[in-house]
Order: sequence, then C-alpha cells, then structure tokens
Amino acid sequence: MSPDEEYVDIHLSGRDVLSIDLSQLSAVTSMRTLDLSSNRIGTLGLGPLCRHREIESLILYENHMSSLDLTPLSVCTSLRELRLFNNDFQSIDQSPLSFCTSLSWLSLASSNLPSLDLTPLGNCRNLRFLAIQENGLSELDFTPLFECRQLTELHYDTTLVLNSNSRPDGCDMNPLLEELLRRAWKFQGAH
Repeated sequence: MSPDEEYVDIHLSGRDVLSIDLSQLSAVTSMRTLDLSSNRIGTLGLGPLCRHREIESLILYENHMSSLDLTPLSVCTSLRELRLFNNDFQSIDQSPLSFCTSLSWLSLASSNLPSLDLTPLGNCRNLRFLAIQENGLSELDFTPLFECRQLTELHYDTTLVLNSNSRPDGCDMNPLLEELLRRAWKFQGAH
C-alpha cells in the first residue's frame, strides 16, 4: 500500500454478530484491520480476504468458531497480527501462515486445540509474540520456533511437555528459545 493510499479499519467488535458475509467487503479497496472479536460467530469464510493482501490485523477472538480455513491468508503477506484466542477450534491448519512472513503476533490460546504443529511458523521470522496456553496440549515440538529469532514472548501451559528434536547448527537463539531448549532437554533427560 502506498503512503498516499487511503485504508479502512473495520471494527465490529462486541455487537452480538452471529454471522457475516465478508464478500460484502468487495467495495473496500484497502483494508488494514478487520476486527470481529467478541461476537457469536460460528462460521466464517475468509475467502474474500484474498482481495485484501494489504490487511495487517485480523482479530477474531471470543467467538464460537469450531473451524476456520486460513488458506485465504496465504496471500496476505502484510498480515502482522492474528488473534484467534477463545474460540472452540478442534483443529486448525496453520500451514497458510507460512506465507505470512510479516506475522509478529499470534494468539491461539484457549481454543480447545488438542494438538498443534508449529512447523508453518518457522517461516514467520518476525514473530515476536505467540500464545498457545489453555488448549489441552500435552506435548509440543517447538523446534520450528528456532527460526523465529525475534520471539520474545511465548505463553504456554507449565504442564506442557516441551520437545526439541535438535538444535540447529550455527543458530544464535534468543534467551527465550535457549530457556525452552534447556527445559526440553532437562525433561527428556529425566525420563
């Protein structure tokens, strides 16, 4: 988006919205933020966001979604913030996020996820904040996060078993990742 181009921020938070058709946004030429948080949305099709590659913030927390197809976000390379916490997801395919290289803030906390694959986040090298707590996860391989050298805040349950298959050679990790690695190795050595 050029500096002279106008953009729109859409905030429909806390309005008891049950459903919304995002194709209605086709008239919007440049959208920076879409906030549909704190509603009662059960399903949401993100397909129309393919037309909004410039979107920076997608805020969908505190809804009732049990699934969400993130595929349309694979073209949203300017996406910096994705807030999905407090939903009812049973699973979520994060692979489209591997194309969101500007992503710096991601929260999937309190979303009933029984498992989580962090592999796609390895391409999100600008990731600074990740919240995955209160999901019922019992084990997690955080090795993909070694590529996220700017990660400074990671929220996870203290009962979560952290695993790491390896430490990348020649990798200068930040202190947070060093601490995670120590905890994982300590746990693995205790068993």
